[in-house]
Amino acid sequence: MKSVNAFFNGYVNRKTTLKQFVDQYDNALLDKAEKEFEADFHSFSGSQSCATNSPFERQYQSAYTHAKFLEIRGEFTRKADCNVRIAHDRGSICGYNIIEDMMIGETLKEAVYEVSFDRVNCDIECTCHLFEFKGILCRHSLAVLSLERVKEIPCKYILDRWRKTLKRRHTSIKSSYSVKQLKPQTERLDLLCKQFDDVAQVAAEFEETSSFVKGALCELKQKLEAWTNCLRNSYEVVMPISSVTEGWNHS
Repeated sequence: MKSVNAFFNGYVNRKTTLKQFVDQYDNALLDKAEKEFEADFHSFSGSQSCATNSPFERQYQSAYTHAKFLEIRGEFTRKADCNVRIAHDRGSICGYNIIEDMMIGETLKEAVYEVSFDRVNCDIECTCHLFEFKGILCRHSLAVLSLERVKEIPCKYILDRWRKTLKRRHTSIKSSYSVKQLKPQTERLDLLCKQFDDVAQVAAEFEETSSFVKGALCELKQKLEAWTNCLRNSYEVVMPISSVTEGWNHS
């Protein structure tokens, strides 16, 4: 309920009529979409500074949006308050006790957490369960990974949902509002979807044609992803169309 109230804060109040609510609902969605568009743009065009020299932090800086990276940066900063002591070492499985110094008011307190680490598959788990709750590795886990001299954060702990390269699919959904920067892209998407639908209708008639199209689309997707990544990095990078369509002329 609090999140709903926060979403409509400044748009509606107790005296808002049903008609006004419909109009203000669209305004709220438009404002949210524009803010997310701007946030994605800034994530691509710049970067937040790191708080430490940790290669792990630079890894997150490169991968995550500004907003999510700032959360991670806080964990790297607080890692300095963690003292790591080994509890047990059973071959590939080891356990650590993390004693964290915490200020409660004006009093210095200690909190103890347990971290389990599997050296074979790089599975790591902390009793604070920050990763399970918020999807980011906690300072306790980061301290253990540093002590174990792990070279880079395993991909399973860098979630796709917060990557700056993630295509936010909701921006392509048709609605009564339109972010002006996205309107041409939405129109192109609508046209392509209709054309792909025509292709699918023809290909679906036979198993052979269906398999051919699936394979061709998979290859095309890989080439397009490489091309669009180049275009995102620099508007001056123009890949010749022949390099994308090479090998596609089947008779």
